Amino acid sequence: MINFYAFSVLECDKIFDSNTKSEQLEFLIKQGFESIQWYGILPLDTNIQEVIEELTTKAKDNNLNIDGLVMTYNNIEFSKKQGKTSHHPSDSIAFKFKDESEITTLREIEWSLGKTGKITPVAIFDTVELEGTEVNRASAHNLTILDELQLGIGDEIEVYKANQIIPQVLENHTRSHSVVVPTKCPVCDGGVDIETSDTCSTLVCNNSNCSGKLLKKLAHFASKNAMDIDGLSEATIEKLMDKKLINNMSDIYELYLHEKEIISMDGFGKRSYEKLINAIEKSKEVTMNRFLYSLNINLIGRTASKKIAEHFGYSWDKFTYSLEDNFNFSTLEDFGDKANESIYKWFKFVDIDETEDLLSNINFVIPKTKVIENNNTYFSNKKIYATGSFNDYSKKELTKIIEDNGGIFASGYAKSLDLLIVGDKKGSSKVDKAIKDGIEVMYESRFKEII
Repeated sequence: MINFYAFSVLECDKIFDSNTKSEQLEFLIKQGFESIQWYGILPLDTNIQEVIEELTTKAKDNNLNIDGLVMTYNNIEFSKKQGKTSHHPSDSIAFKFKDESEITTLREIEWSLGKTGKITPVAIFDTVELEGTEVNRASAHNLTILDELQLGIGDEIEVYKANQIIPQVLENHTRSHSVVVPTKCPVCDGGVDIETSDTCSTLVCNNSNCSGKLLKKLAHFASKNAMDIDGLSEATIEKLMDKKLINNMSDIYELYLHEKEIISMDGFGKRSYEKLINAIEKSKEVTMNRFLYSLNINLIGRTASKKIAEHFGYSWDKFTYSLEDNFNFSTLEDFGDKANESIYKWFKFVDIDETEDLLSNINFVIPKTKVIENNNTYFSNKKIYATGSFNDYSKKELTKIIEDNGGIFASGYAKSLDLLIVGDKKGSSKVDKAIKDGIEVMYESRFKEII
């Protein structure tokens, strides 16, 4: 069920004469709309803090999850004369609440294996309610953060939802620092290493034959943004691995040889088998960037894969020739020495044989060129990155809008950016950096106006 709360009338001069926002709200209520909770004209000696607390209480009583309140001038004409910045209207002030947090007890540290072999500590705690949902687990990300939090089983910890979405451990009030880092992989029981970078230390499984790493790797290969093999979920892959039908990525293209065994599997039948085989067959025609991404090369994500493919004109032959000529990938925009090393490590030392087997099943196609109706927009040829939390857009939606309007959506923040777009829901620390670097900053409200 969705409830609609009216809070503004954009145009009302043809309906009734109104000079104030409070009159607009009263009009909306008379029309049968459910309106927001609000106070009218406040005397100068009003205790604003008491008003904030009362409105907050009303929101909770009405089961409304809100992250702040707004105080604005009541007179409409006077408000318009105040103008606005790229960030906010100058006639209003927003009171943003501190993230809702709860105290709970840490019960366990679960060690979760990822597709690259990284083993992530996950805090398991007594269930608490945050932002309207029940939460009992949160990632501790890596060994460095685990050490900084000094976690221990039974500790009293404070948890919250970052950007009201992702559960995080905010603070450890006990700090017993008693969590023991495992010396074996939680999946294959093989050895582990600690890899240290400039920013953190990470636990990694060093067993090249780890079944857990293989499962994650195969699931990534078949995922929607990679080879897009519908029906080949992680759960299905695990069943196929248990039956010894898949031991590597290229085995996926041999599954048609095992029809009887697959049909007899729990949850499968003739129809689901045919659907899976058709999806596998369809995946054989793929763009070079999606194939590169599917290989799960360290530091080479979707954006990097696309840039490589574009640089070589979506020609796999040109790409492989460049490897033979020791092409320096760090010369590409937003690439560094580590990304360059990672590419050569993969194609010359790690999985060259498996890649060759895969290529025998692959037919590369050129992606359809996007037709940009207006190639002379505000965003044309600008390198753009988005940061913060947005009210009306996901990162995927922003990417499409920017690219459809001739812009280039960057993979991350860099001094070479032309424009940084910032969400109105929650800003970002990158704003100060962008201003210092001389990069144009545009907030979501301004972005919407231009679009």
